[in-house]
Amino acid sequence: MKELIGVYNEVDLKIETFKKRWGVDCLEGCSRCCEIPSRRIEVSILELIPLSLHLWEEGEAEKYLERSNSIGDEDLCVLYRPGIYCGSGRYGFYQFRPLLCRLFGFSVVEDKSGRPRLSLCRWIKKEVPGIKEKLKNLIDGGCDLPINSHYARRIVLLYPLYSQEFLPINSALKRALEVVGLRLSLLRRSSTYLLQENSININPHYFGYFPISAKQSRILGMTNSLT
Repeated sequence: MKELIGVYNEVDLKIETFKKRWGVDCLEGCSRCCEIPSRRIEVSILELIPLSLHLWEEGEAEKYLERSNSIGDEDLCVLYRPGIYCGSGRYGFYQFRPLLCRLFGFSVVEDKSGRPRLSLCRWIKKEVPGIKEKLKNLIDGGCDLPINSHYARRIVLLYPLYSQEFLPINSALKRALEVVGLRLSLLRRSSTYLLQENSININPHYFGYFPISAKQSRILGMTNSLT
């Protein structure tokens, strides 16, 4: 999981650096990218493992499993919070969002000839006249933005069992919660899995933007060996 988190942090840093340098950003209060059927937001199970670990640790996993079971792929993302704006969108657990959500609006795709082409949010293009041409010139000049396919391939290679299949985000979250839940169940039944949280003197530490607790550290180590 450290490798996946490292990819996420790298993407975030590139995009944030680009935004600050050229004075562009998402439209304030906008959440149109989430207001589409969840079947159009396809991600892998692996991308949602960090969020699933967090939800199980916080005791919210069963709630989201129930929500995922009660809605379909034509409904909105189960993590979307239309009535809440936290300054970084209306996606619950924003720091755990999958790769597609991180790349949306400010990234690069390659055409058939392998040349970079800016993939800019259409609402930004509509609301900010001239922004498409300005940023296109920057990309043509070699400005550094993450290339979608490059990062997607990196994630697929991390753990192919859970990264090669792309599912609608609600289905992917349900599967990720089930994978982590099963692993936790097996670990709790194992004589080698220690549940005595208070007796373990390990300070919480951080991988980039993601706070990882002592409990999650053990789970992350075990999750890498999932078969």
